[in-house]
Amino acid sequence: MADPGRLAQFPCEIQLRIATLLDVDGLKSLRLVHSFYTPAASSVLFQTIHFSANTLSFERAVHVAESPHLADHVRQFVYHVGRLARGYKRSHFSRGSFEYPICRVAADSSFDPTDAAMVDQMYYRYLVELNAEDEFEFLREKEVLEALTSCFKNLVSIAAVQDTRDSPEPGEPKGHIERRTYVPTDTYPLCRNPLTSLLEATTNSRIVALHAGFLDWMAFMDIDQVPGTPEQLGRLRVLHLQLFIEDYGKFNQEKDQSESFRKFLANCTGIETLILCLPDMSFHRDDKYLECMTRSSLYASHFPRLLSVHLTGLITYEDILVGFLESHADTLIDLTLENVHIARRLDCDSPYFWPTWMPEGAPDYSCRHGSVLSLFHRIHNACHLKTASIGGVFTNVFDEAWVVADNKIAAATPEKGFAPDVERFLCRKGPWPFLPLDSYLEMQRKYMVENGPWREGSGDHPDPPAMRHCSDDSWRFDRGYLAYHCVPEPRQDPALTQWW
Repeated sequence: MADPGRLAQFPCEIQLRIATLLDVDGLKSLRLVHSFYTPAASSVLFQTIHFSANTLSFERAVHVAESPHLADHVRQFVYHVGRLARGYKRSHFSRGSFEYPICRVAADSSFDPTDAAMVDQMYYRYLVELNAEDEFEFLREKEVLEALTSCFKNLVSIAAVQDTRDSPEPGEPKGHIERRTYVPTDTYPLCRNPLTSLLEATTNSRIVALHAGFLDWMAFMDIDQVPGTPEQLGRLRVLHLQLFIEDYGKFNQEKDQSESFRKFLANCTGIETLILCLPDMSFHRDDKYLECMTRSSLYASHFPRLLSVHLTGLITYEDILVGFLESHADTLIDLTLENVHIARRLDCDSPYFWPTWMPEGAPDYSCRHGSVLSLFHRIHNACHLKTASIGGVFTNVFDEAWVVADNKIAAATPEKGFAPDVERFLCRKGPWPFLPLDSYLEMQRKYMVENGPWREGSGDHPDPPAMRHCSDDSWRFDRGYLAYHCVPEPRQDPALTQWW
């Protein structure tokens, strides 16, 4: 950096590429030295504004909004929702306290918990941030967000996410609010809907990407009431939803919530990338009900421009998922599946039982359980993918449960193994890596007729075909998953079966 003008001689694209390779300190140094020559560092530093109700985030967002030469660089606005853990006293910030780990020493290496003056300073900072949160509660959220986002003329992406809650263990903080305050977030305000406020505040912006993280289900009912929302959602090209599965028992409008979500998706007619994440493949009754609403609303939607789909944590019928993907086969070129539970096929459908549960003495499990391998084969036949990715757990709970290795297999040979071969097969770039499907399904059917669901430690119960024939370093059979999740409780409320 001895010659500040040298970087300015490169084309803008190269300047930006250089800037993206630097860490935050490097970017700040680059911007300081080259501020009069090139905006490359500023373009990266101020591309995303993170906002929350703490002093540092608030002050930075206001500073950027009031500086047109910085505001012009802003493309993304991320609203972090969360509240600091409350009730801590000064003693909790000293080493002698049992609660000492709440103070993130790794985040502030200069802090010495044995230094009384530093403890006072840290505790004072904590009180200041609590006061800032309280003051923000008195502000009108929509007006604050509108005042900020209206200054960002080039804004194209918005996000409302609930901030990461970390366990109170020493170490590097993960959540945005925690990194700013050095205290973990504890609870989330339930009295308002941040996504609704953010959408309302950006009605006049040309937003093309929306990320909503861990939403309460009431969010979609509120959004329906915001003027201009259909037009705003219709302009979206990227939709990323992480749904917060919450006990629906406190609400009396479960069907209305589902209809609101369906209407929300129906308005997103222009999306090209859909990312839908459910937090876990839970088998709790309430969680499954809300997951059913999600899937029911998704499968009732059609997106004419859909290019990329990323589904995580889905519990689904084999037939209907394939049907949804097939209905988008003309445009769909990218597919990512993670943590997918194939409940069953639609054959032998019954409205009275859980998809993965059968009454004792049932004559045949085989027609009621789906198959992961069958799903892959049908996707291969139905779609024309250019890229595909699989990860997490793939199961039908009866006799299949595979885990995809995080790095597939050793980094030296990432292209080998069942998992990479499945991805190539889905894209029609490689052969079927497993046993011939007809042979496998026949073995699976016979196994289920003779033995029923697999349970670890069940005496002479033989290993299922999935364990015997389809496992390697990249794609391993998970005994523990089937042992823990096999045969959930039967559904108690027949009125909810419509969602299956």
